[in-house]
Amino acid sequence: MIRTTQKDIARETGYSEATVSRALADSALIGQRAKQKIRSVADRMGYLQTNRNVAVITPFHFYSGYFGMVATALCRELAGRGFHPLVIDISDRDILEELPLCGAFSTVAVSGFEQWWGKEHSWPLVCVNAKPMHLDNIFMTGSDDAQGMTLLVEHLIRSGHRRIFRLCHTISPTEINWGEQGRTRVFEELAGRHGVESRSGFCEENNASILRELHRALDFSATAILIQTENYCRRVLSLLSMLGIRVPEDISIATWEFPEEAETIIPAPTYVSQDLKGIAVRACQQFTRLLAGDVLHRDELVEYTFHPGETVRVLTR
Repeated sequence: MIRTTQKDIARETGYSEATVSRALADSALIGQRAKQKIRSVADRMGYLQTNRNVAVITPFHFYSGYFGMVATALCRELAGRGFHPLVIDISDRDILEELPLCGAFSTVAVSGFEQWWGKEHSWPLVCVNAKPMHLDNIFMTGSDDAQGMTLLVEHLIRSGHRRIFRLCHTISPTEINWGEQGRTRVFEELAGRHGVESRSGFCEENNASILRELHRALDFSATAILIQTENYCRRVLSLLSMLGIRVPEDISIATWEFPEEAETIIPAPTYVSQDLKGIAVRACQQFTRLLAGDVLHRDELVEYTFHPGETVRVLTR
């Protein structure tokens, strides 16, 4: 038996595939007359919208580190809800044209993919930690970076720190990383509000680059280093030890980190962590609502968890 597709319905009705897809999803962008005609033809042709395949789009072919953890959390949550997750690298996005899908998730932190998606597809798309564009059926679930940065900066300020060096991962001029932008903006706002003297350093993910910025932090006479990116803390501690700098006696460290990594670091870091399970749950809730034709009005932000550790010293005045 040959299965009727949305392409078949589009050919029969004279509407585009995008219009057919939106009409069957009860999108508010499609008028009632068009919806009625498309649904009538779909019923006559025996169309059954039973597809449960969902694309989980990643920025790399290797599935480790942050993006691997996000994709894993999404796949587990989707499978638990009866969907069939298909992990696809963004460089292979042309294959999306060949797959029967009911929607997708993007873990691509650099904004721009959702604009391409909005032009090429009408399936629901939920972006994880990317700038919300609010095109038709595209929304975002992500970590509340403003809240996470506030937790770290205010902890350092309460501990008496007024000279803070912020260490960040270098982003190329062509990239627009929504998360990094948000963290940077809030840090600068908080530093200005509380009269904190600050410097920022940008490094690649290698020891030579990190070491160069640590020398800049020491030349600045920073009392604390705030590491704005996960997976840097262990190397920063190791390089500071190599320089004969003690943590927290000589300089304090506050950082973004993953709990699995933080548990193996000595001394125990003071850090904030993303709730990846919570993000996956909220993202899937958004997705199922979009599939049902609901109209969403806001993105979902998930709070960070603060973990007090042993790397921040309270300064005496």
